[in-house]
Amino acid sequence: MADERFSKGADDRSRRFMGCDYWIRVIAGREMPVFAATVRRVAAVTSRVWSSSGEAARVIGMDPVMTARVIRMANSAYYNPGLRSVGVLSRAVAVIGFDALRQLCRATEVVEQVCEGFRRRQIEREAARSFLGAVFAQRLAESRYEEYPEEVFTAALLSRLGQIGFWCACRGSMLAEMEAACAAGVPPDVAEKAVLGFSLKEVTLKLAIDWNLGELLQRTLRTWEHPDVRGQCITSGANLVAVLRLGWESPQVVGLLEKLAEFVNLPHESMLRLVRGASEHARRAARDAGMPWAADIPVPGGEKAPAEEAVQASEPPTVEGHGETVVETSPVLDVNEPSVHLQINLLNEIGAILTWDADRRKVLDLAFEAVLKGVGMDRVFFARLSSDGLFLEITRSAGWRGRRPDGMIIGVQGKPNVFGRVLDVAHGLWVRPDMVESGAMELEAEAKALFETPSFFLMPIVSRGVAHGLMGADRGPSGRDLDAEAFEQFKVFCYQVALAFALGGP
Repeated sequence: MADERFSKGADDRSRRFMGCDYWIRVIAGREMPVFAATVRRVAAVTSRVWSSSGEAARVIGMDPVMTARVIRMANSAYYNPGLRSVGVLSRAVAVIGFDALRQLCRATEVVEQVCEGFRRRQIEREAARSFLGAVFAQRLAESRYEEYPEEVFTAALLSRLGQIGFWCACRGSMLAEMEAACAAGVPPDVAEKAVLGFSLKEVTLKLAIDWNLGELLQRTLRTWEHPDVRGQCITSGANLVAVLRLGWESPQVVGLLEKLAEFVNLPHESMLRLVRGASEHARRAARDAGMPWAADIPVPGGEKAPAEEAVQASEPPTVEGHGETVVETSPVLDVNEPSVHLQINLLNEIGAILTWDADRRKVLDLAFEAVLKGVGMDRVFFARLSSDGLFLEITRSAGWRGRRPDGMIIGVQGKPNVFGRVLDVAHGLWVRPDMVESGAMELEAEAKALFETPSFFLMPIVSRGVAHGLMGADRGPSGRDLDAEAFEQFKVFCYQVALAFALGGP
């Protein structure tokens, strides 16, 4: 009855003169605001000298509007001359750099200042739906072992951008009609067609095309009813968010979970644990970030967030990922399998950055991604050599579970160790267990504390005869063997970092 009432009550004149193209012009003509918590946290991350693009992406990845701005900038001719389309948030951050992020924070308006009342609450609800749907989509992509689950997360996060833009721009009688429809319990998608005469998904698609927000997002929006496999992860995440409003025990949720269990080839109970764990993680992450919409994320047991102990007991451990924390779906450690395709893509991107401005931070970010996800290593770090050459300080690391080694100081003069030897000989070293067991090499306390196992790669970062530091990587957490091919691939990306130092970029 409610749907019928609002369908009949919609203003035909409004529909005729305020169609999809009208809202595209209105939304594109003004900058959508972001959440104040996003601006504060991005400013904090970019103010630290050795913050990584992954850290910034985890902050930005909770705000669909800020994510859209960063992706849009990364695909612009100014920041991306000749690069292929960027659809992964962490890579977009690496492309535009921290200076651009700081300027973006200074120039942007915040939701809390420019929107109030019903409009503000709707924007918050849409942000919550977008983030939760993105978390669900990434979990599904990971469970199916799809390539680039981070890209799935980014596309899913932006899949309701048209709805957010509409609520930012909506005014007058149209706002009153939509408010009345929502108050009557009309589902959002139904209310859009009843009051506006079209789906705001059409607005999202046109914004995705005009702003170049990624091929996966555009393709999924075009084929929403019959998407490809990665698109199914996105649409399934959105559908799950939509039915959760009916309750975790509702027939609609149970039926959808059964379909998803078949989609990812998991038992129904495992699928239920995965979804519940993802929802609890999303609520907790939003709450810890200070997002005002954290309470809008539904968790099992009602509105009250679960106690930390209960979450730890029911949810698998977490590992670092792009745009967010990735929840493992099994007790087996997730590993990064080598991908030559990704290595080639990242080499092309690094080459373009070296040609453009040789920004060392961007090159190091992409080199880290290449070593982890292209070469298939578990962990990687960069240690910078002090100006007097007396010690190394680990200034960047990724892949460590628990406490990271950032800030660790390693003396390299007056106290010979494997790190100092690598700098002295100025070429890479593959440390193997047989070398240590035979007595051919002795590992000092620093190396044992850092790697835990006698199997790792080290490579000095040297340009024009000057040593700047070194990079190291291993597969200790997963226990996988290292090989000569991985060593050569690892050295290739270390050479790119050395080239950035040689070119004298910022």
